[in-house]
Amino acid sequence: MSTRYCYLCLMDVLFTPWLDDPDVAPTKALAKDCRCDWEHSIHVLLSPPSNPSLPKANRRKKKLEKKEKSSDKQPGFGVQPVPDDQAGPRPGLPLRRRSKGALLRLLGTKQNCQTLRSAAFRKQAAHANSTGRNRTKDFVIPDSSSAKRQAPRGKGKWKQWTPDAVLRAAFAKENMVIRHVAEQVDGGSASHAADCKFFASELIMRGQRDGLSKFLEEALKDVGMFDFALTNMIFDETELEINLKSFGLGSWSILASHAQMTFCVNDQTHDFDFIRAPAALPNKQATTMWPALCAGEGGLWPGLSAVAARVRAVLVTCDAAPANIKLLSHLQSVLDQRTLLLPLLCLQHRTGNVIERVTKLLGVLTGSFSVAKTLRSGSVVKRLAGHVRDVLAENLQVFDRVPPGVVEEWAAGQACAKAIFKLVLQGRDDDKASGACQRFLDFFASPWTGDLRCQTAAGLWPSSDLRENPLSLTTALNKSKGILVADTYGGVEAYRWARDAYNARHPMHVMVDMSASVPGCNGRLWLGGEQASTDVGLLERNGISVVLPASRTPIPAESLNHVVLDYIDGTALANEDYDLSKFLKVADQVVDLLKKGHGVLSSCRNGAHRSATETCVLIMRLTGWPYEQAENYICTLRNCVDLNSVAPPSAHRRHPVRPSEFLKKHQETILDGHYGLAVNDIVTPVAYRKKMLDLGFESISTRPKAKPAKAIRRDSGYSSFELLTDPASASGQETAKEVELVAEDVLGGTTLSSEGGSLTSSSVASGQVPEPKDPPAQSHSPGKRKESEAEDDFAEFEVVDDDLDTKEKRAAKLTSLCDDLQTLNASMLKLLHPKETSRPQQKAMPKPPSEAKKDEVKAENKMDKMDVDEGAASPAKVVAASSTEEPFEPDYDPDDPEPEEPAPSPLKPDESEQSEEVMKRVLRLLEEQRLHSHAFLAKSSRQDSFSENQERIFAALMGPTPLAVLPMLDDMAASQALLLRDKNGMSLLHFSARLGCWEVMDRMLQINPQLCDQMTSPVGRPAHWSPLMILIDAGHARDPQTFRYMLARLLQETSLTTIEARGANGTSALHMATSKGMFNATKQILYAVYNKNRADLAAFGLVTSMLNTPNGRGAGCVDLAPRCNVDLAMYLQNQWNARPLLPPRASGQAGYAGNGLTAFSDHRRLCPVGPPCHICSGCCASRLESVDRAAALFQEVFLHALTIPALNKWTTVAPSMTLVAAMQQCYDVVPQAFGRCFARGQAEESSDDSGGEDAALGVPRDQTKQWRKLARKRQQKAAFFLQDQESRFLTMLWGIVTFCVMTVHYSLFKRGTWLTERVEDETDANLSFFFSNPAASPAARASSEIASLLDSVQVYAWIPLVGLYGPLLSWPQRRLRSTRRCLLTEVGQLYRKLLEPWKRYPWKLVELPLMEEAMRFQAAQDFFRVRDCCLDGFSAKLKTVVEDPRGLVAAKTLKFLASVFDRLVPTSTCIERAFARLSRWCDRKGPKPQLPTLAAKNAVYHFRHLTDHWRAKARKLGVIRKGKSHRCRPDWAHGVRKGRCRNGLHMFARENGLNPSDDLARQWRLQPRAERRRFAALARASNLQARTLQRCDARAAQESAALTGGFWNMSASTGFPMAKSIVAEHLHSLKDYARNFRVSTDSLLPESPNSFAGAPAVPFSLWASCQVGACPHELTAPQQECFWSLHEMLVLVIGSQSPDPTVASKEPLVLEFCSQRAAASRQVVVAYNTRKKPIDAALIALRPLPPSEVPHQFLQSLACETGVDGQFPLVGDVPMCVELASQATDWELFVLSVGPITDLHLFHIVAAKRVDFVALMLEVGSARETKKALDALKKWRRKKWLQANPAAIGQVESGRDRAKDVARAKLPKAQWREQTDQTCMEIVTTRLMTEALRSRTRTLLLM
Repeated sequence: MSTRYCYLCLMDVLFTPWLDDPDVAPTKALAKDCRCDWEHSIHVLLSPPSNPSLPKANRRKKKLEKKEKSSDKQPGFGVQPVPDDQAGPRPGLPLRRRSKGALLRLLGTKQNCQTLRSAAFRKQAAHANSTGRNRTKDFVIPDSSSAKRQAPRGKGKWKQWTPDAVLRAAFAKENMVIRHVAEQVDGGSASHAADCKFFASELIMRGQRDGLSKFLEEALKDVGMFDFALTNMIFDETELEINLKSFGLGSWSILASHAQMTFCVNDQTHDFDFIRAPAALPNKQATTMWPALCAGEGGLWPGLSAVAARVRAVLVTCDAAPANIKLLSHLQSVLDQRTLLLPLLCLQHRTGNVIERVTKLLGVLTGSFSVAKTLRSGSVVKRLAGHVRDVLAENLQVFDRVPPGVVEEWAAGQACAKAIFKLVLQGRDDDKASGACQRFLDFFASPWTGDLRCQTAAGLWPSSDLRENPLSLTTALNKSKGILVADTYGGVEAYRWARDAYNARHPMHVMVDMSASVPGCNGRLWLGGEQASTDVGLLERNGISVVLPASRTPIPAESLNHVVLDYIDGTALANEDYDLSKFLKVADQVVDLLKKGHGVLSSCRNGAHRSATETCVLIMRLTGWPYEQAENYICTLRNCVDLNSVAPPSAHRRHPVRPSEFLKKHQETILDGHYGLAVNDIVTPVAYRKKMLDLGFESISTRPKAKPAKAIRRDSGYSSFELLTDPASASGQETAKEVELVAEDVLGGTTLSSEGGSLTSSSVASGQVPEPKDPPAQSHSPGKRKESEAEDDFAEFEVVDDDLDTKEKRAAKLTSLCDDLQTLNASMLKLLHPKETSRPQQKAMPKPPSEAKKDEVKAENKMDKMDVDEGAASPAKVVAASSTEEPFEPDYDPDDPEPEEPAPSPLKPDESEQSEEVMKRVLRLLEEQRLHSHAFLAKSSRQDSFSENQERIFAALMGPTPLAVLPMLDDMAASQALLLRDKNGMSLLHFSARLGCWEVMDRMLQINPQLCDQMTSPVGRPAHWSPLMILIDAGHARDPQTFRYMLARLLQETSLTTIEARGANGTSALHMATSKGMFNATKQILYAVYNKNRADLAAFGLVTSMLNTPNGRGAGCVDLAPRCNVDLAMYLQNQWNARPLLPPRASGQAGYAGNGLTAFSDHRRLCPVGPPCHICSGCCASRLESVDRAAALFQEVFLHALTIPALNKWTTVAPSMTLVAAMQQCYDVVPQAFGRCFARGQAEESSDDSGGEDAALGVPRDQTKQWRKLARKRQQKAAFFLQDQESRFLTMLWGIVTFCVMTVHYSLFKRGTWLTERVEDETDANLSFFFSNPAASPAARASSEIASLLDSVQVYAWIPLVGLYGPLLSWPQRRLRSTRRCLLTEVGQLYRKLLEPWKRYPWKLVELPLMEEAMRFQAAQDFFRVRDCCLDGFSAKLKTVVEDPRGLVAAKTLKFLASVFDRLVPTSTCIERAFARLSRWCDRKGPKPQLPTLAAKNAVYHFRHLTDHWRAKARKLGVIRKGKSHRCRPDWAHGVRKGRCRNGLHMFARENGLNPSDDLARQWRLQPRAERRRFAALARASNLQARTLQRCDARAAQESAALTGGFWNMSASTGFPMAKSIVAEHLHSLKDYARNFRVSTDSLLPESPNSFAGAPAVPFSLWASCQVGACPHELTAPQQECFWSLHEMLVLVIGSQSPDPTVASKEPLVLEFCSQRAAASRQVVVAYNTRKKPIDAALIALRPLPPSEVPHQFLQSLACETGVDGQFPLVGDVPMCVELASQATDWELFVLSVGPITDLHLFHIVAAKRVDFVALMLEVGSARETKKALDALKKWRRKKWLQANPAAIGQVESGRDRAKDVARAKLPKAQWREQTDQTCMEIVTTRLMTEALRSRTRTLLLM
């Protein structure tokens, strides 16, 4: 059939919207013909072709009408005329001719669009139905409007939920309340929603039961027996508050477990999970848990016993509770011979035990708990935030730059803060917390502890009144500025013999402080020696900007921060070889510098003669004093000054003049034009201390007497923040850092006193090195100063032994020392100048001045060459200087005829009028000087031959012909050539670079190119410079071509690390090149670094970082370059992205930060805890904004809710305790806020005691008040804990010591899981292998890290404590003992819990499947040779199953072992997480959940988890299609024609890579027709392929959606976890299934007696009783008898004499075993031991040091050293006794007493006591009886009190004693009297009472 339509009507019909009725096709609207009179009309075919419903008459009528119309047409014309109102096209529609085919295609497209819309609607409806929100079928959305709903048939079927609704309710989030779950289903009820969850849980339980039976039936159908079968179970128990049906609400023990079963058939392994419901226990007993763990699928027994397998194994992981051990023993007894049991105690629990011991030892858990509980309250946190802001408003200091002189300290403080935050963030994958910590570090730039030097030398500090009143403090400081303190040596003349030791302690002294005469002037005149002028850090910290050298050598340190004036020889000035008028001009210049506030240092070698002469002239010029007054003034301030000695004669100076005579002679000339300024007052130390106390200061430390210097190892004792100036001074514990302590200007013109601990300006004047002090125990106000402090103000100077207590002994000692020094002096002179000392001095004729000058220069060069060793002792330097002006400065009269020796006559003791304290100090200095001299003589004898060759080579190199060195190098061995270094550490390569001798440089590089990486000495001049730095420093004076060649040669051989190396002042070679403006050299260095680092983007970044690295003054390369070469600076910025680091000269960007140095001299710097400082570069508009930002950072980092620490949850303890440790140390802000918020003494609410009757009856008090009172106590405890100094130290120590163990704990928590859930690419997936492998064990790594902490004090981990409390070995002995005890305890527990158990069987079999065949068979033979006592139950049964070694190495046995160890779960983490979920579901407001609800939630959660895991694996394998993200649009909104409607233009554009903007249409039109046809054909093929792929994808998506698998083939691939078909299949039994699940889980297991009566005996022990290789049963009979007696004695000694496990400051027990027959001894230290029987101890073997290394005050020294693996040689008590018994049978035991600690790994023994075994047994027995009697007496007295006060039974009395008393009070009267009489009989026993009275207090008992 067809209809006739015109074009316009057809277009109108086709574009009519059809969405009103989607079931009406477009053809139905075309059934009628068009009524238009257009000529050009077309026939539209309809389907079907004919319309049978149309009558024939109508068809005929239409045919006639058509004929009539056609007859009316005129030929030749298109259209007949029509009326005007009907003519023309319709308005707005152009007349467009379309072909018949085009219209048909348009019609087909319309039909296709309608089909697509229908399909999209069906997809959307299906999705809406699958969400589960539609409760019943009545709510289901139909596919289309024409679809008919199927009415549910059956009674009540219309109320049945759909499967999707059931799944939605069943698998809703477990933390949702059931009524909220019901609200998600339209019209659902809460009870039905709960039934859905029970229904799904019952389906899960039935599914795994049916699945297991089906698998066993199908698997055993063909093979009949499995290769092996495994059951793996993890269980644990906890208490939860739930609602049981029979007993109601209460706290019940809940047993949770999870199991897996593994079957191997036909070499294929199958793993299955079993979800087990939690069970309620009446009590935690083995007999009660046994039926719960055996019930259901995956149970322990019978379990696998009914499965046919060649070998079976049961793997169990649990904690070490006694009930669990008993249950495992019973399981071992009931299993058959072919079923093996492998129990494993949870490693996470055992790791927690290690940390628990350390925590209890330090006792820091209580305080941390109080802080955490306090911060849980929001109102409290708000109050604390306000107090924190107040503290910051008072203390925050804002600078525009880092204050000068503290850059190094602040950098060290930043490193310390970063290390602390590293502890805080350990184990936390929290980007928010890490970002907050980083912002905190960026904001606060200063150290948390303030000036570290203030802590090391305790002294006087402003009292609280002064700190609160800045005006009073300023006044007190101003009064103290004009005072200097006299040197305390007293000017003893014999002191000159100990000048070197003096200079090591007193580098320099203040001579004049200009603040006394010029108010506000900070200028100071200093007098010092070599120790001061060569120390850049010391000069910078004391503000010395000008150095006036009084001798040619030593050369002052090089630095850009100070200016070195031309040297003026003080000896030449005194002998009038230098014009006095010229020096007076220099003196006037120095005075001007002092007035301008500069610090000036006058220095020579010792600061005693040459520089003292010039300083005396300066003081005379300043004050106008005569020379006698000026000399006395200088000698009082610096006792080593000697102006009455003469310099040694020289070739051009026959009769030297005394400096005092020179000053007297030219006194008028010097005083002419003097300035007349006033100088400082000089007082004694005692007077100054009293004056400061009167001004309001207080003493923060008592000053203990100084102790003799102890021998310290060279590689220990100093932290990374210190630098040794002289290695030889290590014996006296004197470092450059300690020297710097005394020269710091802290108190406005004063510094810390040297050893007295007082804050005096004598520290500046004396420069003494302070002795380490203990922290202040108590502060004293000025008015309440104890008399003991003033009794002996020189007590710290006592350094000699106690046997020198009389004046005669000290006099004899002094005489002996002087004689020895005189002899040693002569020996050294004879050694160095044999010709001069062998004959009398001849009078030489005077030489011309030019020749005399040459001789003087040669002598000085000879002196420089002779001191070869960079670390030589200071006496060596003194003797080496003998060839110049001042060798030993002897005091003899030049007019004497024949001076035998250049030495003064010894000081006679009876002539000495010095005080007793001064004499002791002199003796100490002389003793040190004698030791130095002995060391020099011994060293000189060994270096004579080498020194001669070295002197000859260096002389030739620096001579006129430097190439003469080349033949000498050819004659010398290469090894000796590499050792050629001068006293500054400069090698021949350094000198060749300095001199520009490229030939010598080439020869040295041929010998060893690594010489380019050799640096100069850290204490040399220059310090820590490479040859490259030497070359660049001297490059400006070299020939350009030679310089470029040498630079290229050095850059070729120098390593990248050496190029980046920096000198002692922080300057690198790049800094030097840029600061000198060396453009080409800078470019060469930059490109050398770039090419050495592979010339990639990373190399460019490295170059940029080097350019942006600041030097010691904080300046980068861009900051240094503009001074010499602006183009170089622009080149660095434009080409290498360098940037300036220093702000512009004109500061003031922030507008409120003043000068940094001035601000930092504020009084808060005096506090032991540093003030918070912020470096503001314009980031804050005002100080108020800075305070707000600081308070916000403190609140973000510290003031938030902390996890509550608990001993059994260490993953929550560590974050809390480490944050509390950081809180305690950070600027003291949070502790002060706690102290203000919870101050002690606040008024507490009075407790309402309602009267005697209520109290007697035990009426409960107001519970709210009780909790409030408890909260206040916790808050005050938290405030005290945060402010307590010892708690601060112990908490930080806990964080450092436990860091490595917590790393293992976190690793186990994250990775200890089932094999099926482990990540495949994890390296530590098989944790059992790694723990059994010593090389890869994480516990072994942790033990090595702890050993490194104990062995070395320079480990990075010590940075937090070293930065906070100074060098480790300077701590008080109490803290050192606590530190060592913690480390030993942790090592011992690690050995007992995580190391030693894995060295036994069966863990020795873990590596058996991985071994080579020969080694494997040998290991199998060793296994069968092991005794049964050394095997555990698993290994013993395995031996009976495999029968022989060949059976053990069989393929099936190896696969069985590999499967066992792979599937063994070392931790019970999964159960711990399950308990966390159960606790979270129970801890809610409102009614508590019932046990069936918990069981159902547990089941559906595990099912969802296992399904998600299966889906992830299936997606990875490609089995399941990856679903689209929720961010994408849904499927029904996607276009289906995408990629299927391409044309030729698309293919043309793709092939040519064209875009529409490239004039694509024009290029397409220009293509030939054939080419366009080709592209069209390609488009059609592409469309066809896209349609095919789309159909395949749709089909695959349907198949993937219908796929099931996972947990027993019940999991769905998409949507809800459970397959909908399973739910639909059992939906009719929903109520029955839910009821069954509730009944089966809502019950309490029956209580049974705690014994397995009638159980078979245990055939094998669970664990091996003996260790392989240390089994006592392998010993002979005499040896076994010795073993048992020795072991019993060892156990008794450990139990009775080991220190208390809660007192950390006691030394561990050190024992020594001695045997006369074997002539041997063994020393051990008890690292850790248990307190209850059977005692188990971990011992560390000690190595005795040679007698030469033992200090004289100790009997012996024992070293605790690590082995090759980095671990300590640990051994148990039994293996130790077995080893000793196998060697001898006459061992005696000694208990050693340990002396003071000088190093953590050294035990200095001061006494030894032999153990009497018989007396020890009697003592222990007596102690047991005494304890029993005391306990009985206590109980008897309590009963008597209860009988006298029966009403008191009801009083509030917590604890176990009250519970026992109440229980006994309820006993019948007869029974009570019987027990009382029995107790009284025991009490009245005379022997027991006598022993009780005679017993020592606090006796440590075994029971």
